Amino acid sequence: MSDLIFGTDGIRGPVGQYPLDPASLLKIGAAAARVLGKKGGKVIIAKDTRVSGYIFESILEGALLSKGLDVYLTGPITTPALSYYTKRYQFDFGVMISASHNSYHDNGIKFFNSEGHKLDGEIEKAISDAFYKNEFQFLDADSVGKAKRLPLGVNNYIDYCISRFPGHFLSGFKLVLDASHGGGFKSAPRIFAGLDADILPVGCSPNGYNINDRCGSTSPGLVSQLVKNGDYQVGVAIDGDGDRVVLTDEDGSVIDGDKIVYILAKYYKEKDILNTPVAITVTSNLELKKSLQKLGITVIETDVGDKNVSSALRNSGGFLGGETSGHIINLNYNETGDGTLAALQVLLVMKESNKSLKELSSELIVVPSKSLNIEIDLAKRHSIENFCHKFTQEKNNELHGEGRVLARLSGTEPKVRLLIECEDLETQDRYADEFIGQLGKLK
Repeated sequence: MSDLIFGTDGIRGPVGQYPLDPASLLKIGAAAARVLGKKGGKVIIAKDTRVSGYIFESILEGALLSKGLDVYLTGPITTPALSYYTKRYQFDFGVMISASHNSYHDNGIKFFNSEGHKLDGEIEKAISDAFYKNEFQFLDADSVGKAKRLPLGVNNYIDYCISRFPGHFLSGFKLVLDASHGGGFKSAPRIFAGLDADILPVGCSPNGYNINDRCGSTSPGLVSQLVKNGDYQVGVAIDGDGDRVVLTDEDGSVIDGDKIVYILAKYYKEKDILNTPVAITVTSNLELKKSLQKLGITVIETDVGDKNVSSALRNSGGFLGGETSGHIINLNYNETGDGTLAALQVLLVMKESNKSLKELSSELIVVPSKSLNIEIDLAKRHSIENFCHKFTQEKNNELHGEGRVLARLSGTEPKVRLLIECEDLETQDRYADEFIGQLGKLK
C-alpha cells in the first residue's frame, strides 16, 4: 500500500481528504520522525501561502514535537529556500508544506534529507510503511520537543542568492517578475532588486486563495502580455513554491525549461565548465537531446520528476539538468530546482554574451509539440494506465521515429498527460482527438 501516499513529488492532494486529513497528517509526521529523525534532533518546517498551510503546519508541528524533535518554523518561503536552510543549518530533515503548481484547493508535503535532497524511493517506502503500521501516540511531557520560530526568516536565503552573482549585474535590465502569489512573493522581488534590476512585480500579493491562479509558471500569459506591451527585455514567472520557472522574451514568447537547459548547457560548455552529463527527462523535447549531443555533451534521460533529475546528476557527477516544466537544477547553486536562481543564471548569460533572450533561445529549434492535461476518475486508474501504455506504443510505431507520443498518468494530480511531438500539426490534432475519444469510452 506504500505507493498510495507518495506521488512523483511528495504527498499531494485535496485538503482534508485522505491522506491529507488531520488524523493521517499526524501519522505522516510521526512516521517521518521515526525514519528521518533522531532523539534530541531538530527539524525545519516551511510552507507556501495556501490558507490550509496554517492547519498543516500546526498538525505536523505537533506530531514532530510529540516524537521528541525540536521544530523550527520559517513561515512562507520557497521550496528551494527550505532545501538550502536544511543543509546549511544542519537540520535532520526538512518539511515543505506545498502543492507546488496546484490550486489552493490542494496541499501537500515534501520531505528533504539533511543534505537538502528530496527523498529516494526506499526512504519514501520506509515512511509509508511506518505510516501504515503505527497508530499515532504522544510521548510523556518530559520527552516532547520544543518549537521555535526560525530567526532567519527568508533573509539569509535572499543574501545567499545575491552573493552568487556579480554585484549590480542586472543594472539596466527591465523585467516583469511574477511570483505566483506563492512562497517567493517576498524573496524573489528582493533578490532581483538587490542585483539592481528594474522590476515590475506581479503575483506578489498572496491572500491564501490566489496561489497559481492565472499566474506564475503554469500560466505565463499575464507576464507575456506585460512584457510584449511594455519596454521590458524579459519576463520571469515562477510557480507557487518557487522551484519552477519559465521566461518570456522581449516579444512575449514563452521560453520553457528545455530552452533554459540548452542556453545554460551551451554557455557552460563554451566556458569549459561543463564536462559532465546533463540530465533531462523523457518528456523533454526530442530536439533538446540531439542538440546537446551536437555540442559534445553527454545526455542522461530520467523518469519524470525533478528528484530523478537531481539523483541522476549526483550519481553521474553532473551538476546541470532540468524538466520542460521549468524545474532547473544546478547543484553548484542549490540541491533542488530553484526558479529564481535559474532565471538569474540565464540573465547572466544574456549579460556576458550581449545577446537577447530571443537570440539565445532561437539557437534551439524544437520539434512542434502538443500537450494535453485531462482530468480523470482515479477509480478507473488501472484501465487508464493500460490504455495510455497501449496508445503510446501504437502511435510511436506509426511515427517510425519521425516524432513521438507519450501518454501517462500524472504523479501529482488526478489527470492524464498527453504529449505529441511531430512536424505535421494535422497528425498532432488527429492523435489528440483519438486519445480523448477513446479515453472517454473507458469503464
